[in-house]
Amino acid sequence: MDLPAPPNPAPPPVAPADVLRWCAAAAPELWFPSAAVATHGVPRDAFHEPLRLLRLAELVAVADWVAGRGQGYRLTAAGEEAARAGSAVPLDGPKPDPTPAGPAPLSGLSLNDRGLMTAEAFLNPRAAVISPALILLGLAWYAAGVVVARRLGVPALTYLRDGDARVLLGLGALRGQELLDGEWWRLLTAGFVHVGAVHLFVNLFSLGVLGPLAEGLWGRKRFVVLYLLSGLGAACVAVLVNPDAVTAAAAGSVWGTQAAVLLWLARFREYLPPALLGEWLRWMLLVAAVNAVVSLTPSVSWQGHAAGAVVGFAAAVLLDWARWGTGRVRYAAGVVGLVALTAGLLGGLWLGSESLGEWKALRLKATPPAHSR
Repeated sequence: MDLPAPPNPAPPPVAPADVLRWCAAAAPELWFPSAAVATHGVPRDAFHEPLRLLRLAELVAVADWVAGRGQGYRLTAAGEEAARAGSAVPLDGPKPDPTPAGPAPLSGLSLNDRGLMTAEAFLNPRAAVISPALILLGLAWYAAGVVVARRLGVPALTYLRDGDARVLLGLGALRGQELLDGEWWRLLTAGFVHVGAVHLFVNLFSLGVLGPLAEGLWGRKRFVVLYLLSGLGAACVAVLVNPDAVTAAAAGSVWGTQAAVLLWLARFREYLPPALLGEWLRWMLLVAAVNAVVSLTPSVSWQGHAAGAVVGFAAAVLLDWARWGTGRVRYAAGVVGLVALTAGLLGGLWLGSESLGEWKALRLKATPPAHSR
């Protein structure tokens, strides 16, 4: 009887001394992690921690970024000396887990250390998980509208092409009347609703371009907070300004993601290769231009898009405090700021719904729904 073939053994972890040796072997040329991935079969994630340690110890420096090969590295003078020392490399200790459970504590790092870690996250990002999940969720949510449309007697093509107010409300879109009826959960679900094929394509294209970068720079949990808060801000402002419209707030999350990435790149731009930074800024310009055109089309709430960007920027600053805070005070300030931002959005919407004339009229009469996105 044939025995099953044994599984392929997992590649060994990568130690800082391994990277130092490979850099020395490539000298005077640059060393690229992509070369080790192809030659040694080492996962790309395995280089994050050893490169971070070597750069913090000033043994390895970032060099040129080359299209098709990725980021290059070279030894510093201290790195050359350490490589010649062989086993005496100061960082050569227990080899790190190639898939660490999480990042090391960040509180108290200097600005230079933060810049180095930022560049590492930008140049060698972790595999994106949240962004693809959000794209799949958006597609599934949009497809579920076909089932809702059929139950309501709405032609599927009408919903898929242009959206339909009744179907959108059935999917969790937002409108003032439903909020007055106590359905505040729509402030979150509206962030996953899309109005027609164009709206879906633009948002998912933008998320596909910027989402993995934002996820790598901010970390998965922070990216989720950033994405949801931006969508919440867009939903609150859009429905406050026009309570009669059926609102989908997915684009607000995209605008918030753009603002957060722009803040990050602006703050640490001196640590990034100019060619790669320029390439990403051109991609961001393309995404911003496409979304700006959509924001100016009829039935689209430009106020909601602007609110998503503003809230995303504010959330990015607060998340930055909580992540890099030196001591408990600044960390607490970031966390309290995020709570206060959320409370301010909800409180402002509640106060506006109690005082603005459009909301007072809404309590007195029902109007045929339009839809905005």
